[in-house]
Amino acid sequence: MDQVVHFEIPADDADRAVKFYADVFGWHVVPMPEMNYNIAHTGPTDDKTGMHADTSMPFINGGIMKRGTPVAAPTITLNVQSIDESIKPWRQTFESQASSWRHGLHCLFCGQRRQCHRNLGIGQESIMTWRTHAVVGANSLWLLFLSGKIDAPAILIYLPVALFASILPDIDANAAKIHYVAGGAFGIFKGLFSGRYFHHRGIMHSIFIAVLFSFIIWIFFRQSFPALPYIFGASYLSHALIDGFNTKVGFFYPFTTKRFALLPRPLLSPVKGAADKLLFVGAALSLLLFFYFFKSVIP
Repeated sequence: MDQVVHFEIPADDADRAVKFYADVFGWHVVPMPEMNYNIAHTGPTDDKTGMHADTSMPFINGGIMKRGTPVAAPTITLNVQSIDESIKPWRQTFESQASSWRHGLHCLFCGQRRQCHRNLGIGQESIMTWRTHAVVGANSLWLLFLSGKIDAPAILIYLPVALFASILPDIDANAAKIHYVAGGAFGIFKGLFSGRYFHHRGIMHSIFIAVLFSFIIWIFFRQSFPALPYIFGASYLSHALIDGFNTKVGFFYPFTTKRFALLPRPLLSPVKGAADKLLFVGAALSLLLFFYFFKSVIP
């Protein structure tokens, strides 16, 4: 049986977390300020060697640090004989369900020498930032040039809708920016998305939902704002598409629960990586260009 040998707990306020675990559970925490890290001893431990001082007492030690990259979720480390052999049955059996855990428990597996760590993708994922999603989605305003009707009052409607639609798919993720829009009005949806279809990057990232929402908007606004459903749909879909360049997405939910990435695994973009930054800059320049043309066509 493979054993858990280490854990890490990230926190927004690491000092407060250290005090909490020390006061409530009696852990002995050794600060390492040069590494922005705190070693958490949950049982009798030799501070110099880090080894258990009482081998008759079963416990594991861990760490507490400020939440960020690469540790944004609680991490469990296991000591295994072979990383590849250990994850093979996991991927074959549980990959379809794993997406619902992606913002929860985060597992790492390490080899006997504890030098090889591999992220299974349960907690930390390759993601695009909400800012990139918003700027890319806002470029759906270019559809107004195709409609042949652009005016300033309409822009005041279309732009907020495009920005909102660009981050709406992440309503299925508890930590997403959408939950803080409009004073946290959408926070009521936190924790509601779970199960076979309703999990992060599941049905809310699907083409089906994008079309359904766009159709509902078309029913109510086809006369007053005829371009609105198209701008909403394009912005909404842009979120799933750029997610597809760094992870698997349920584009075809609910017709199939199989998720797809738009690039091979070695080419998937890392969190806040170069691809995210380049996409943000490119989309921002494109949006500025839109408003330049918009200014030129408005009397």
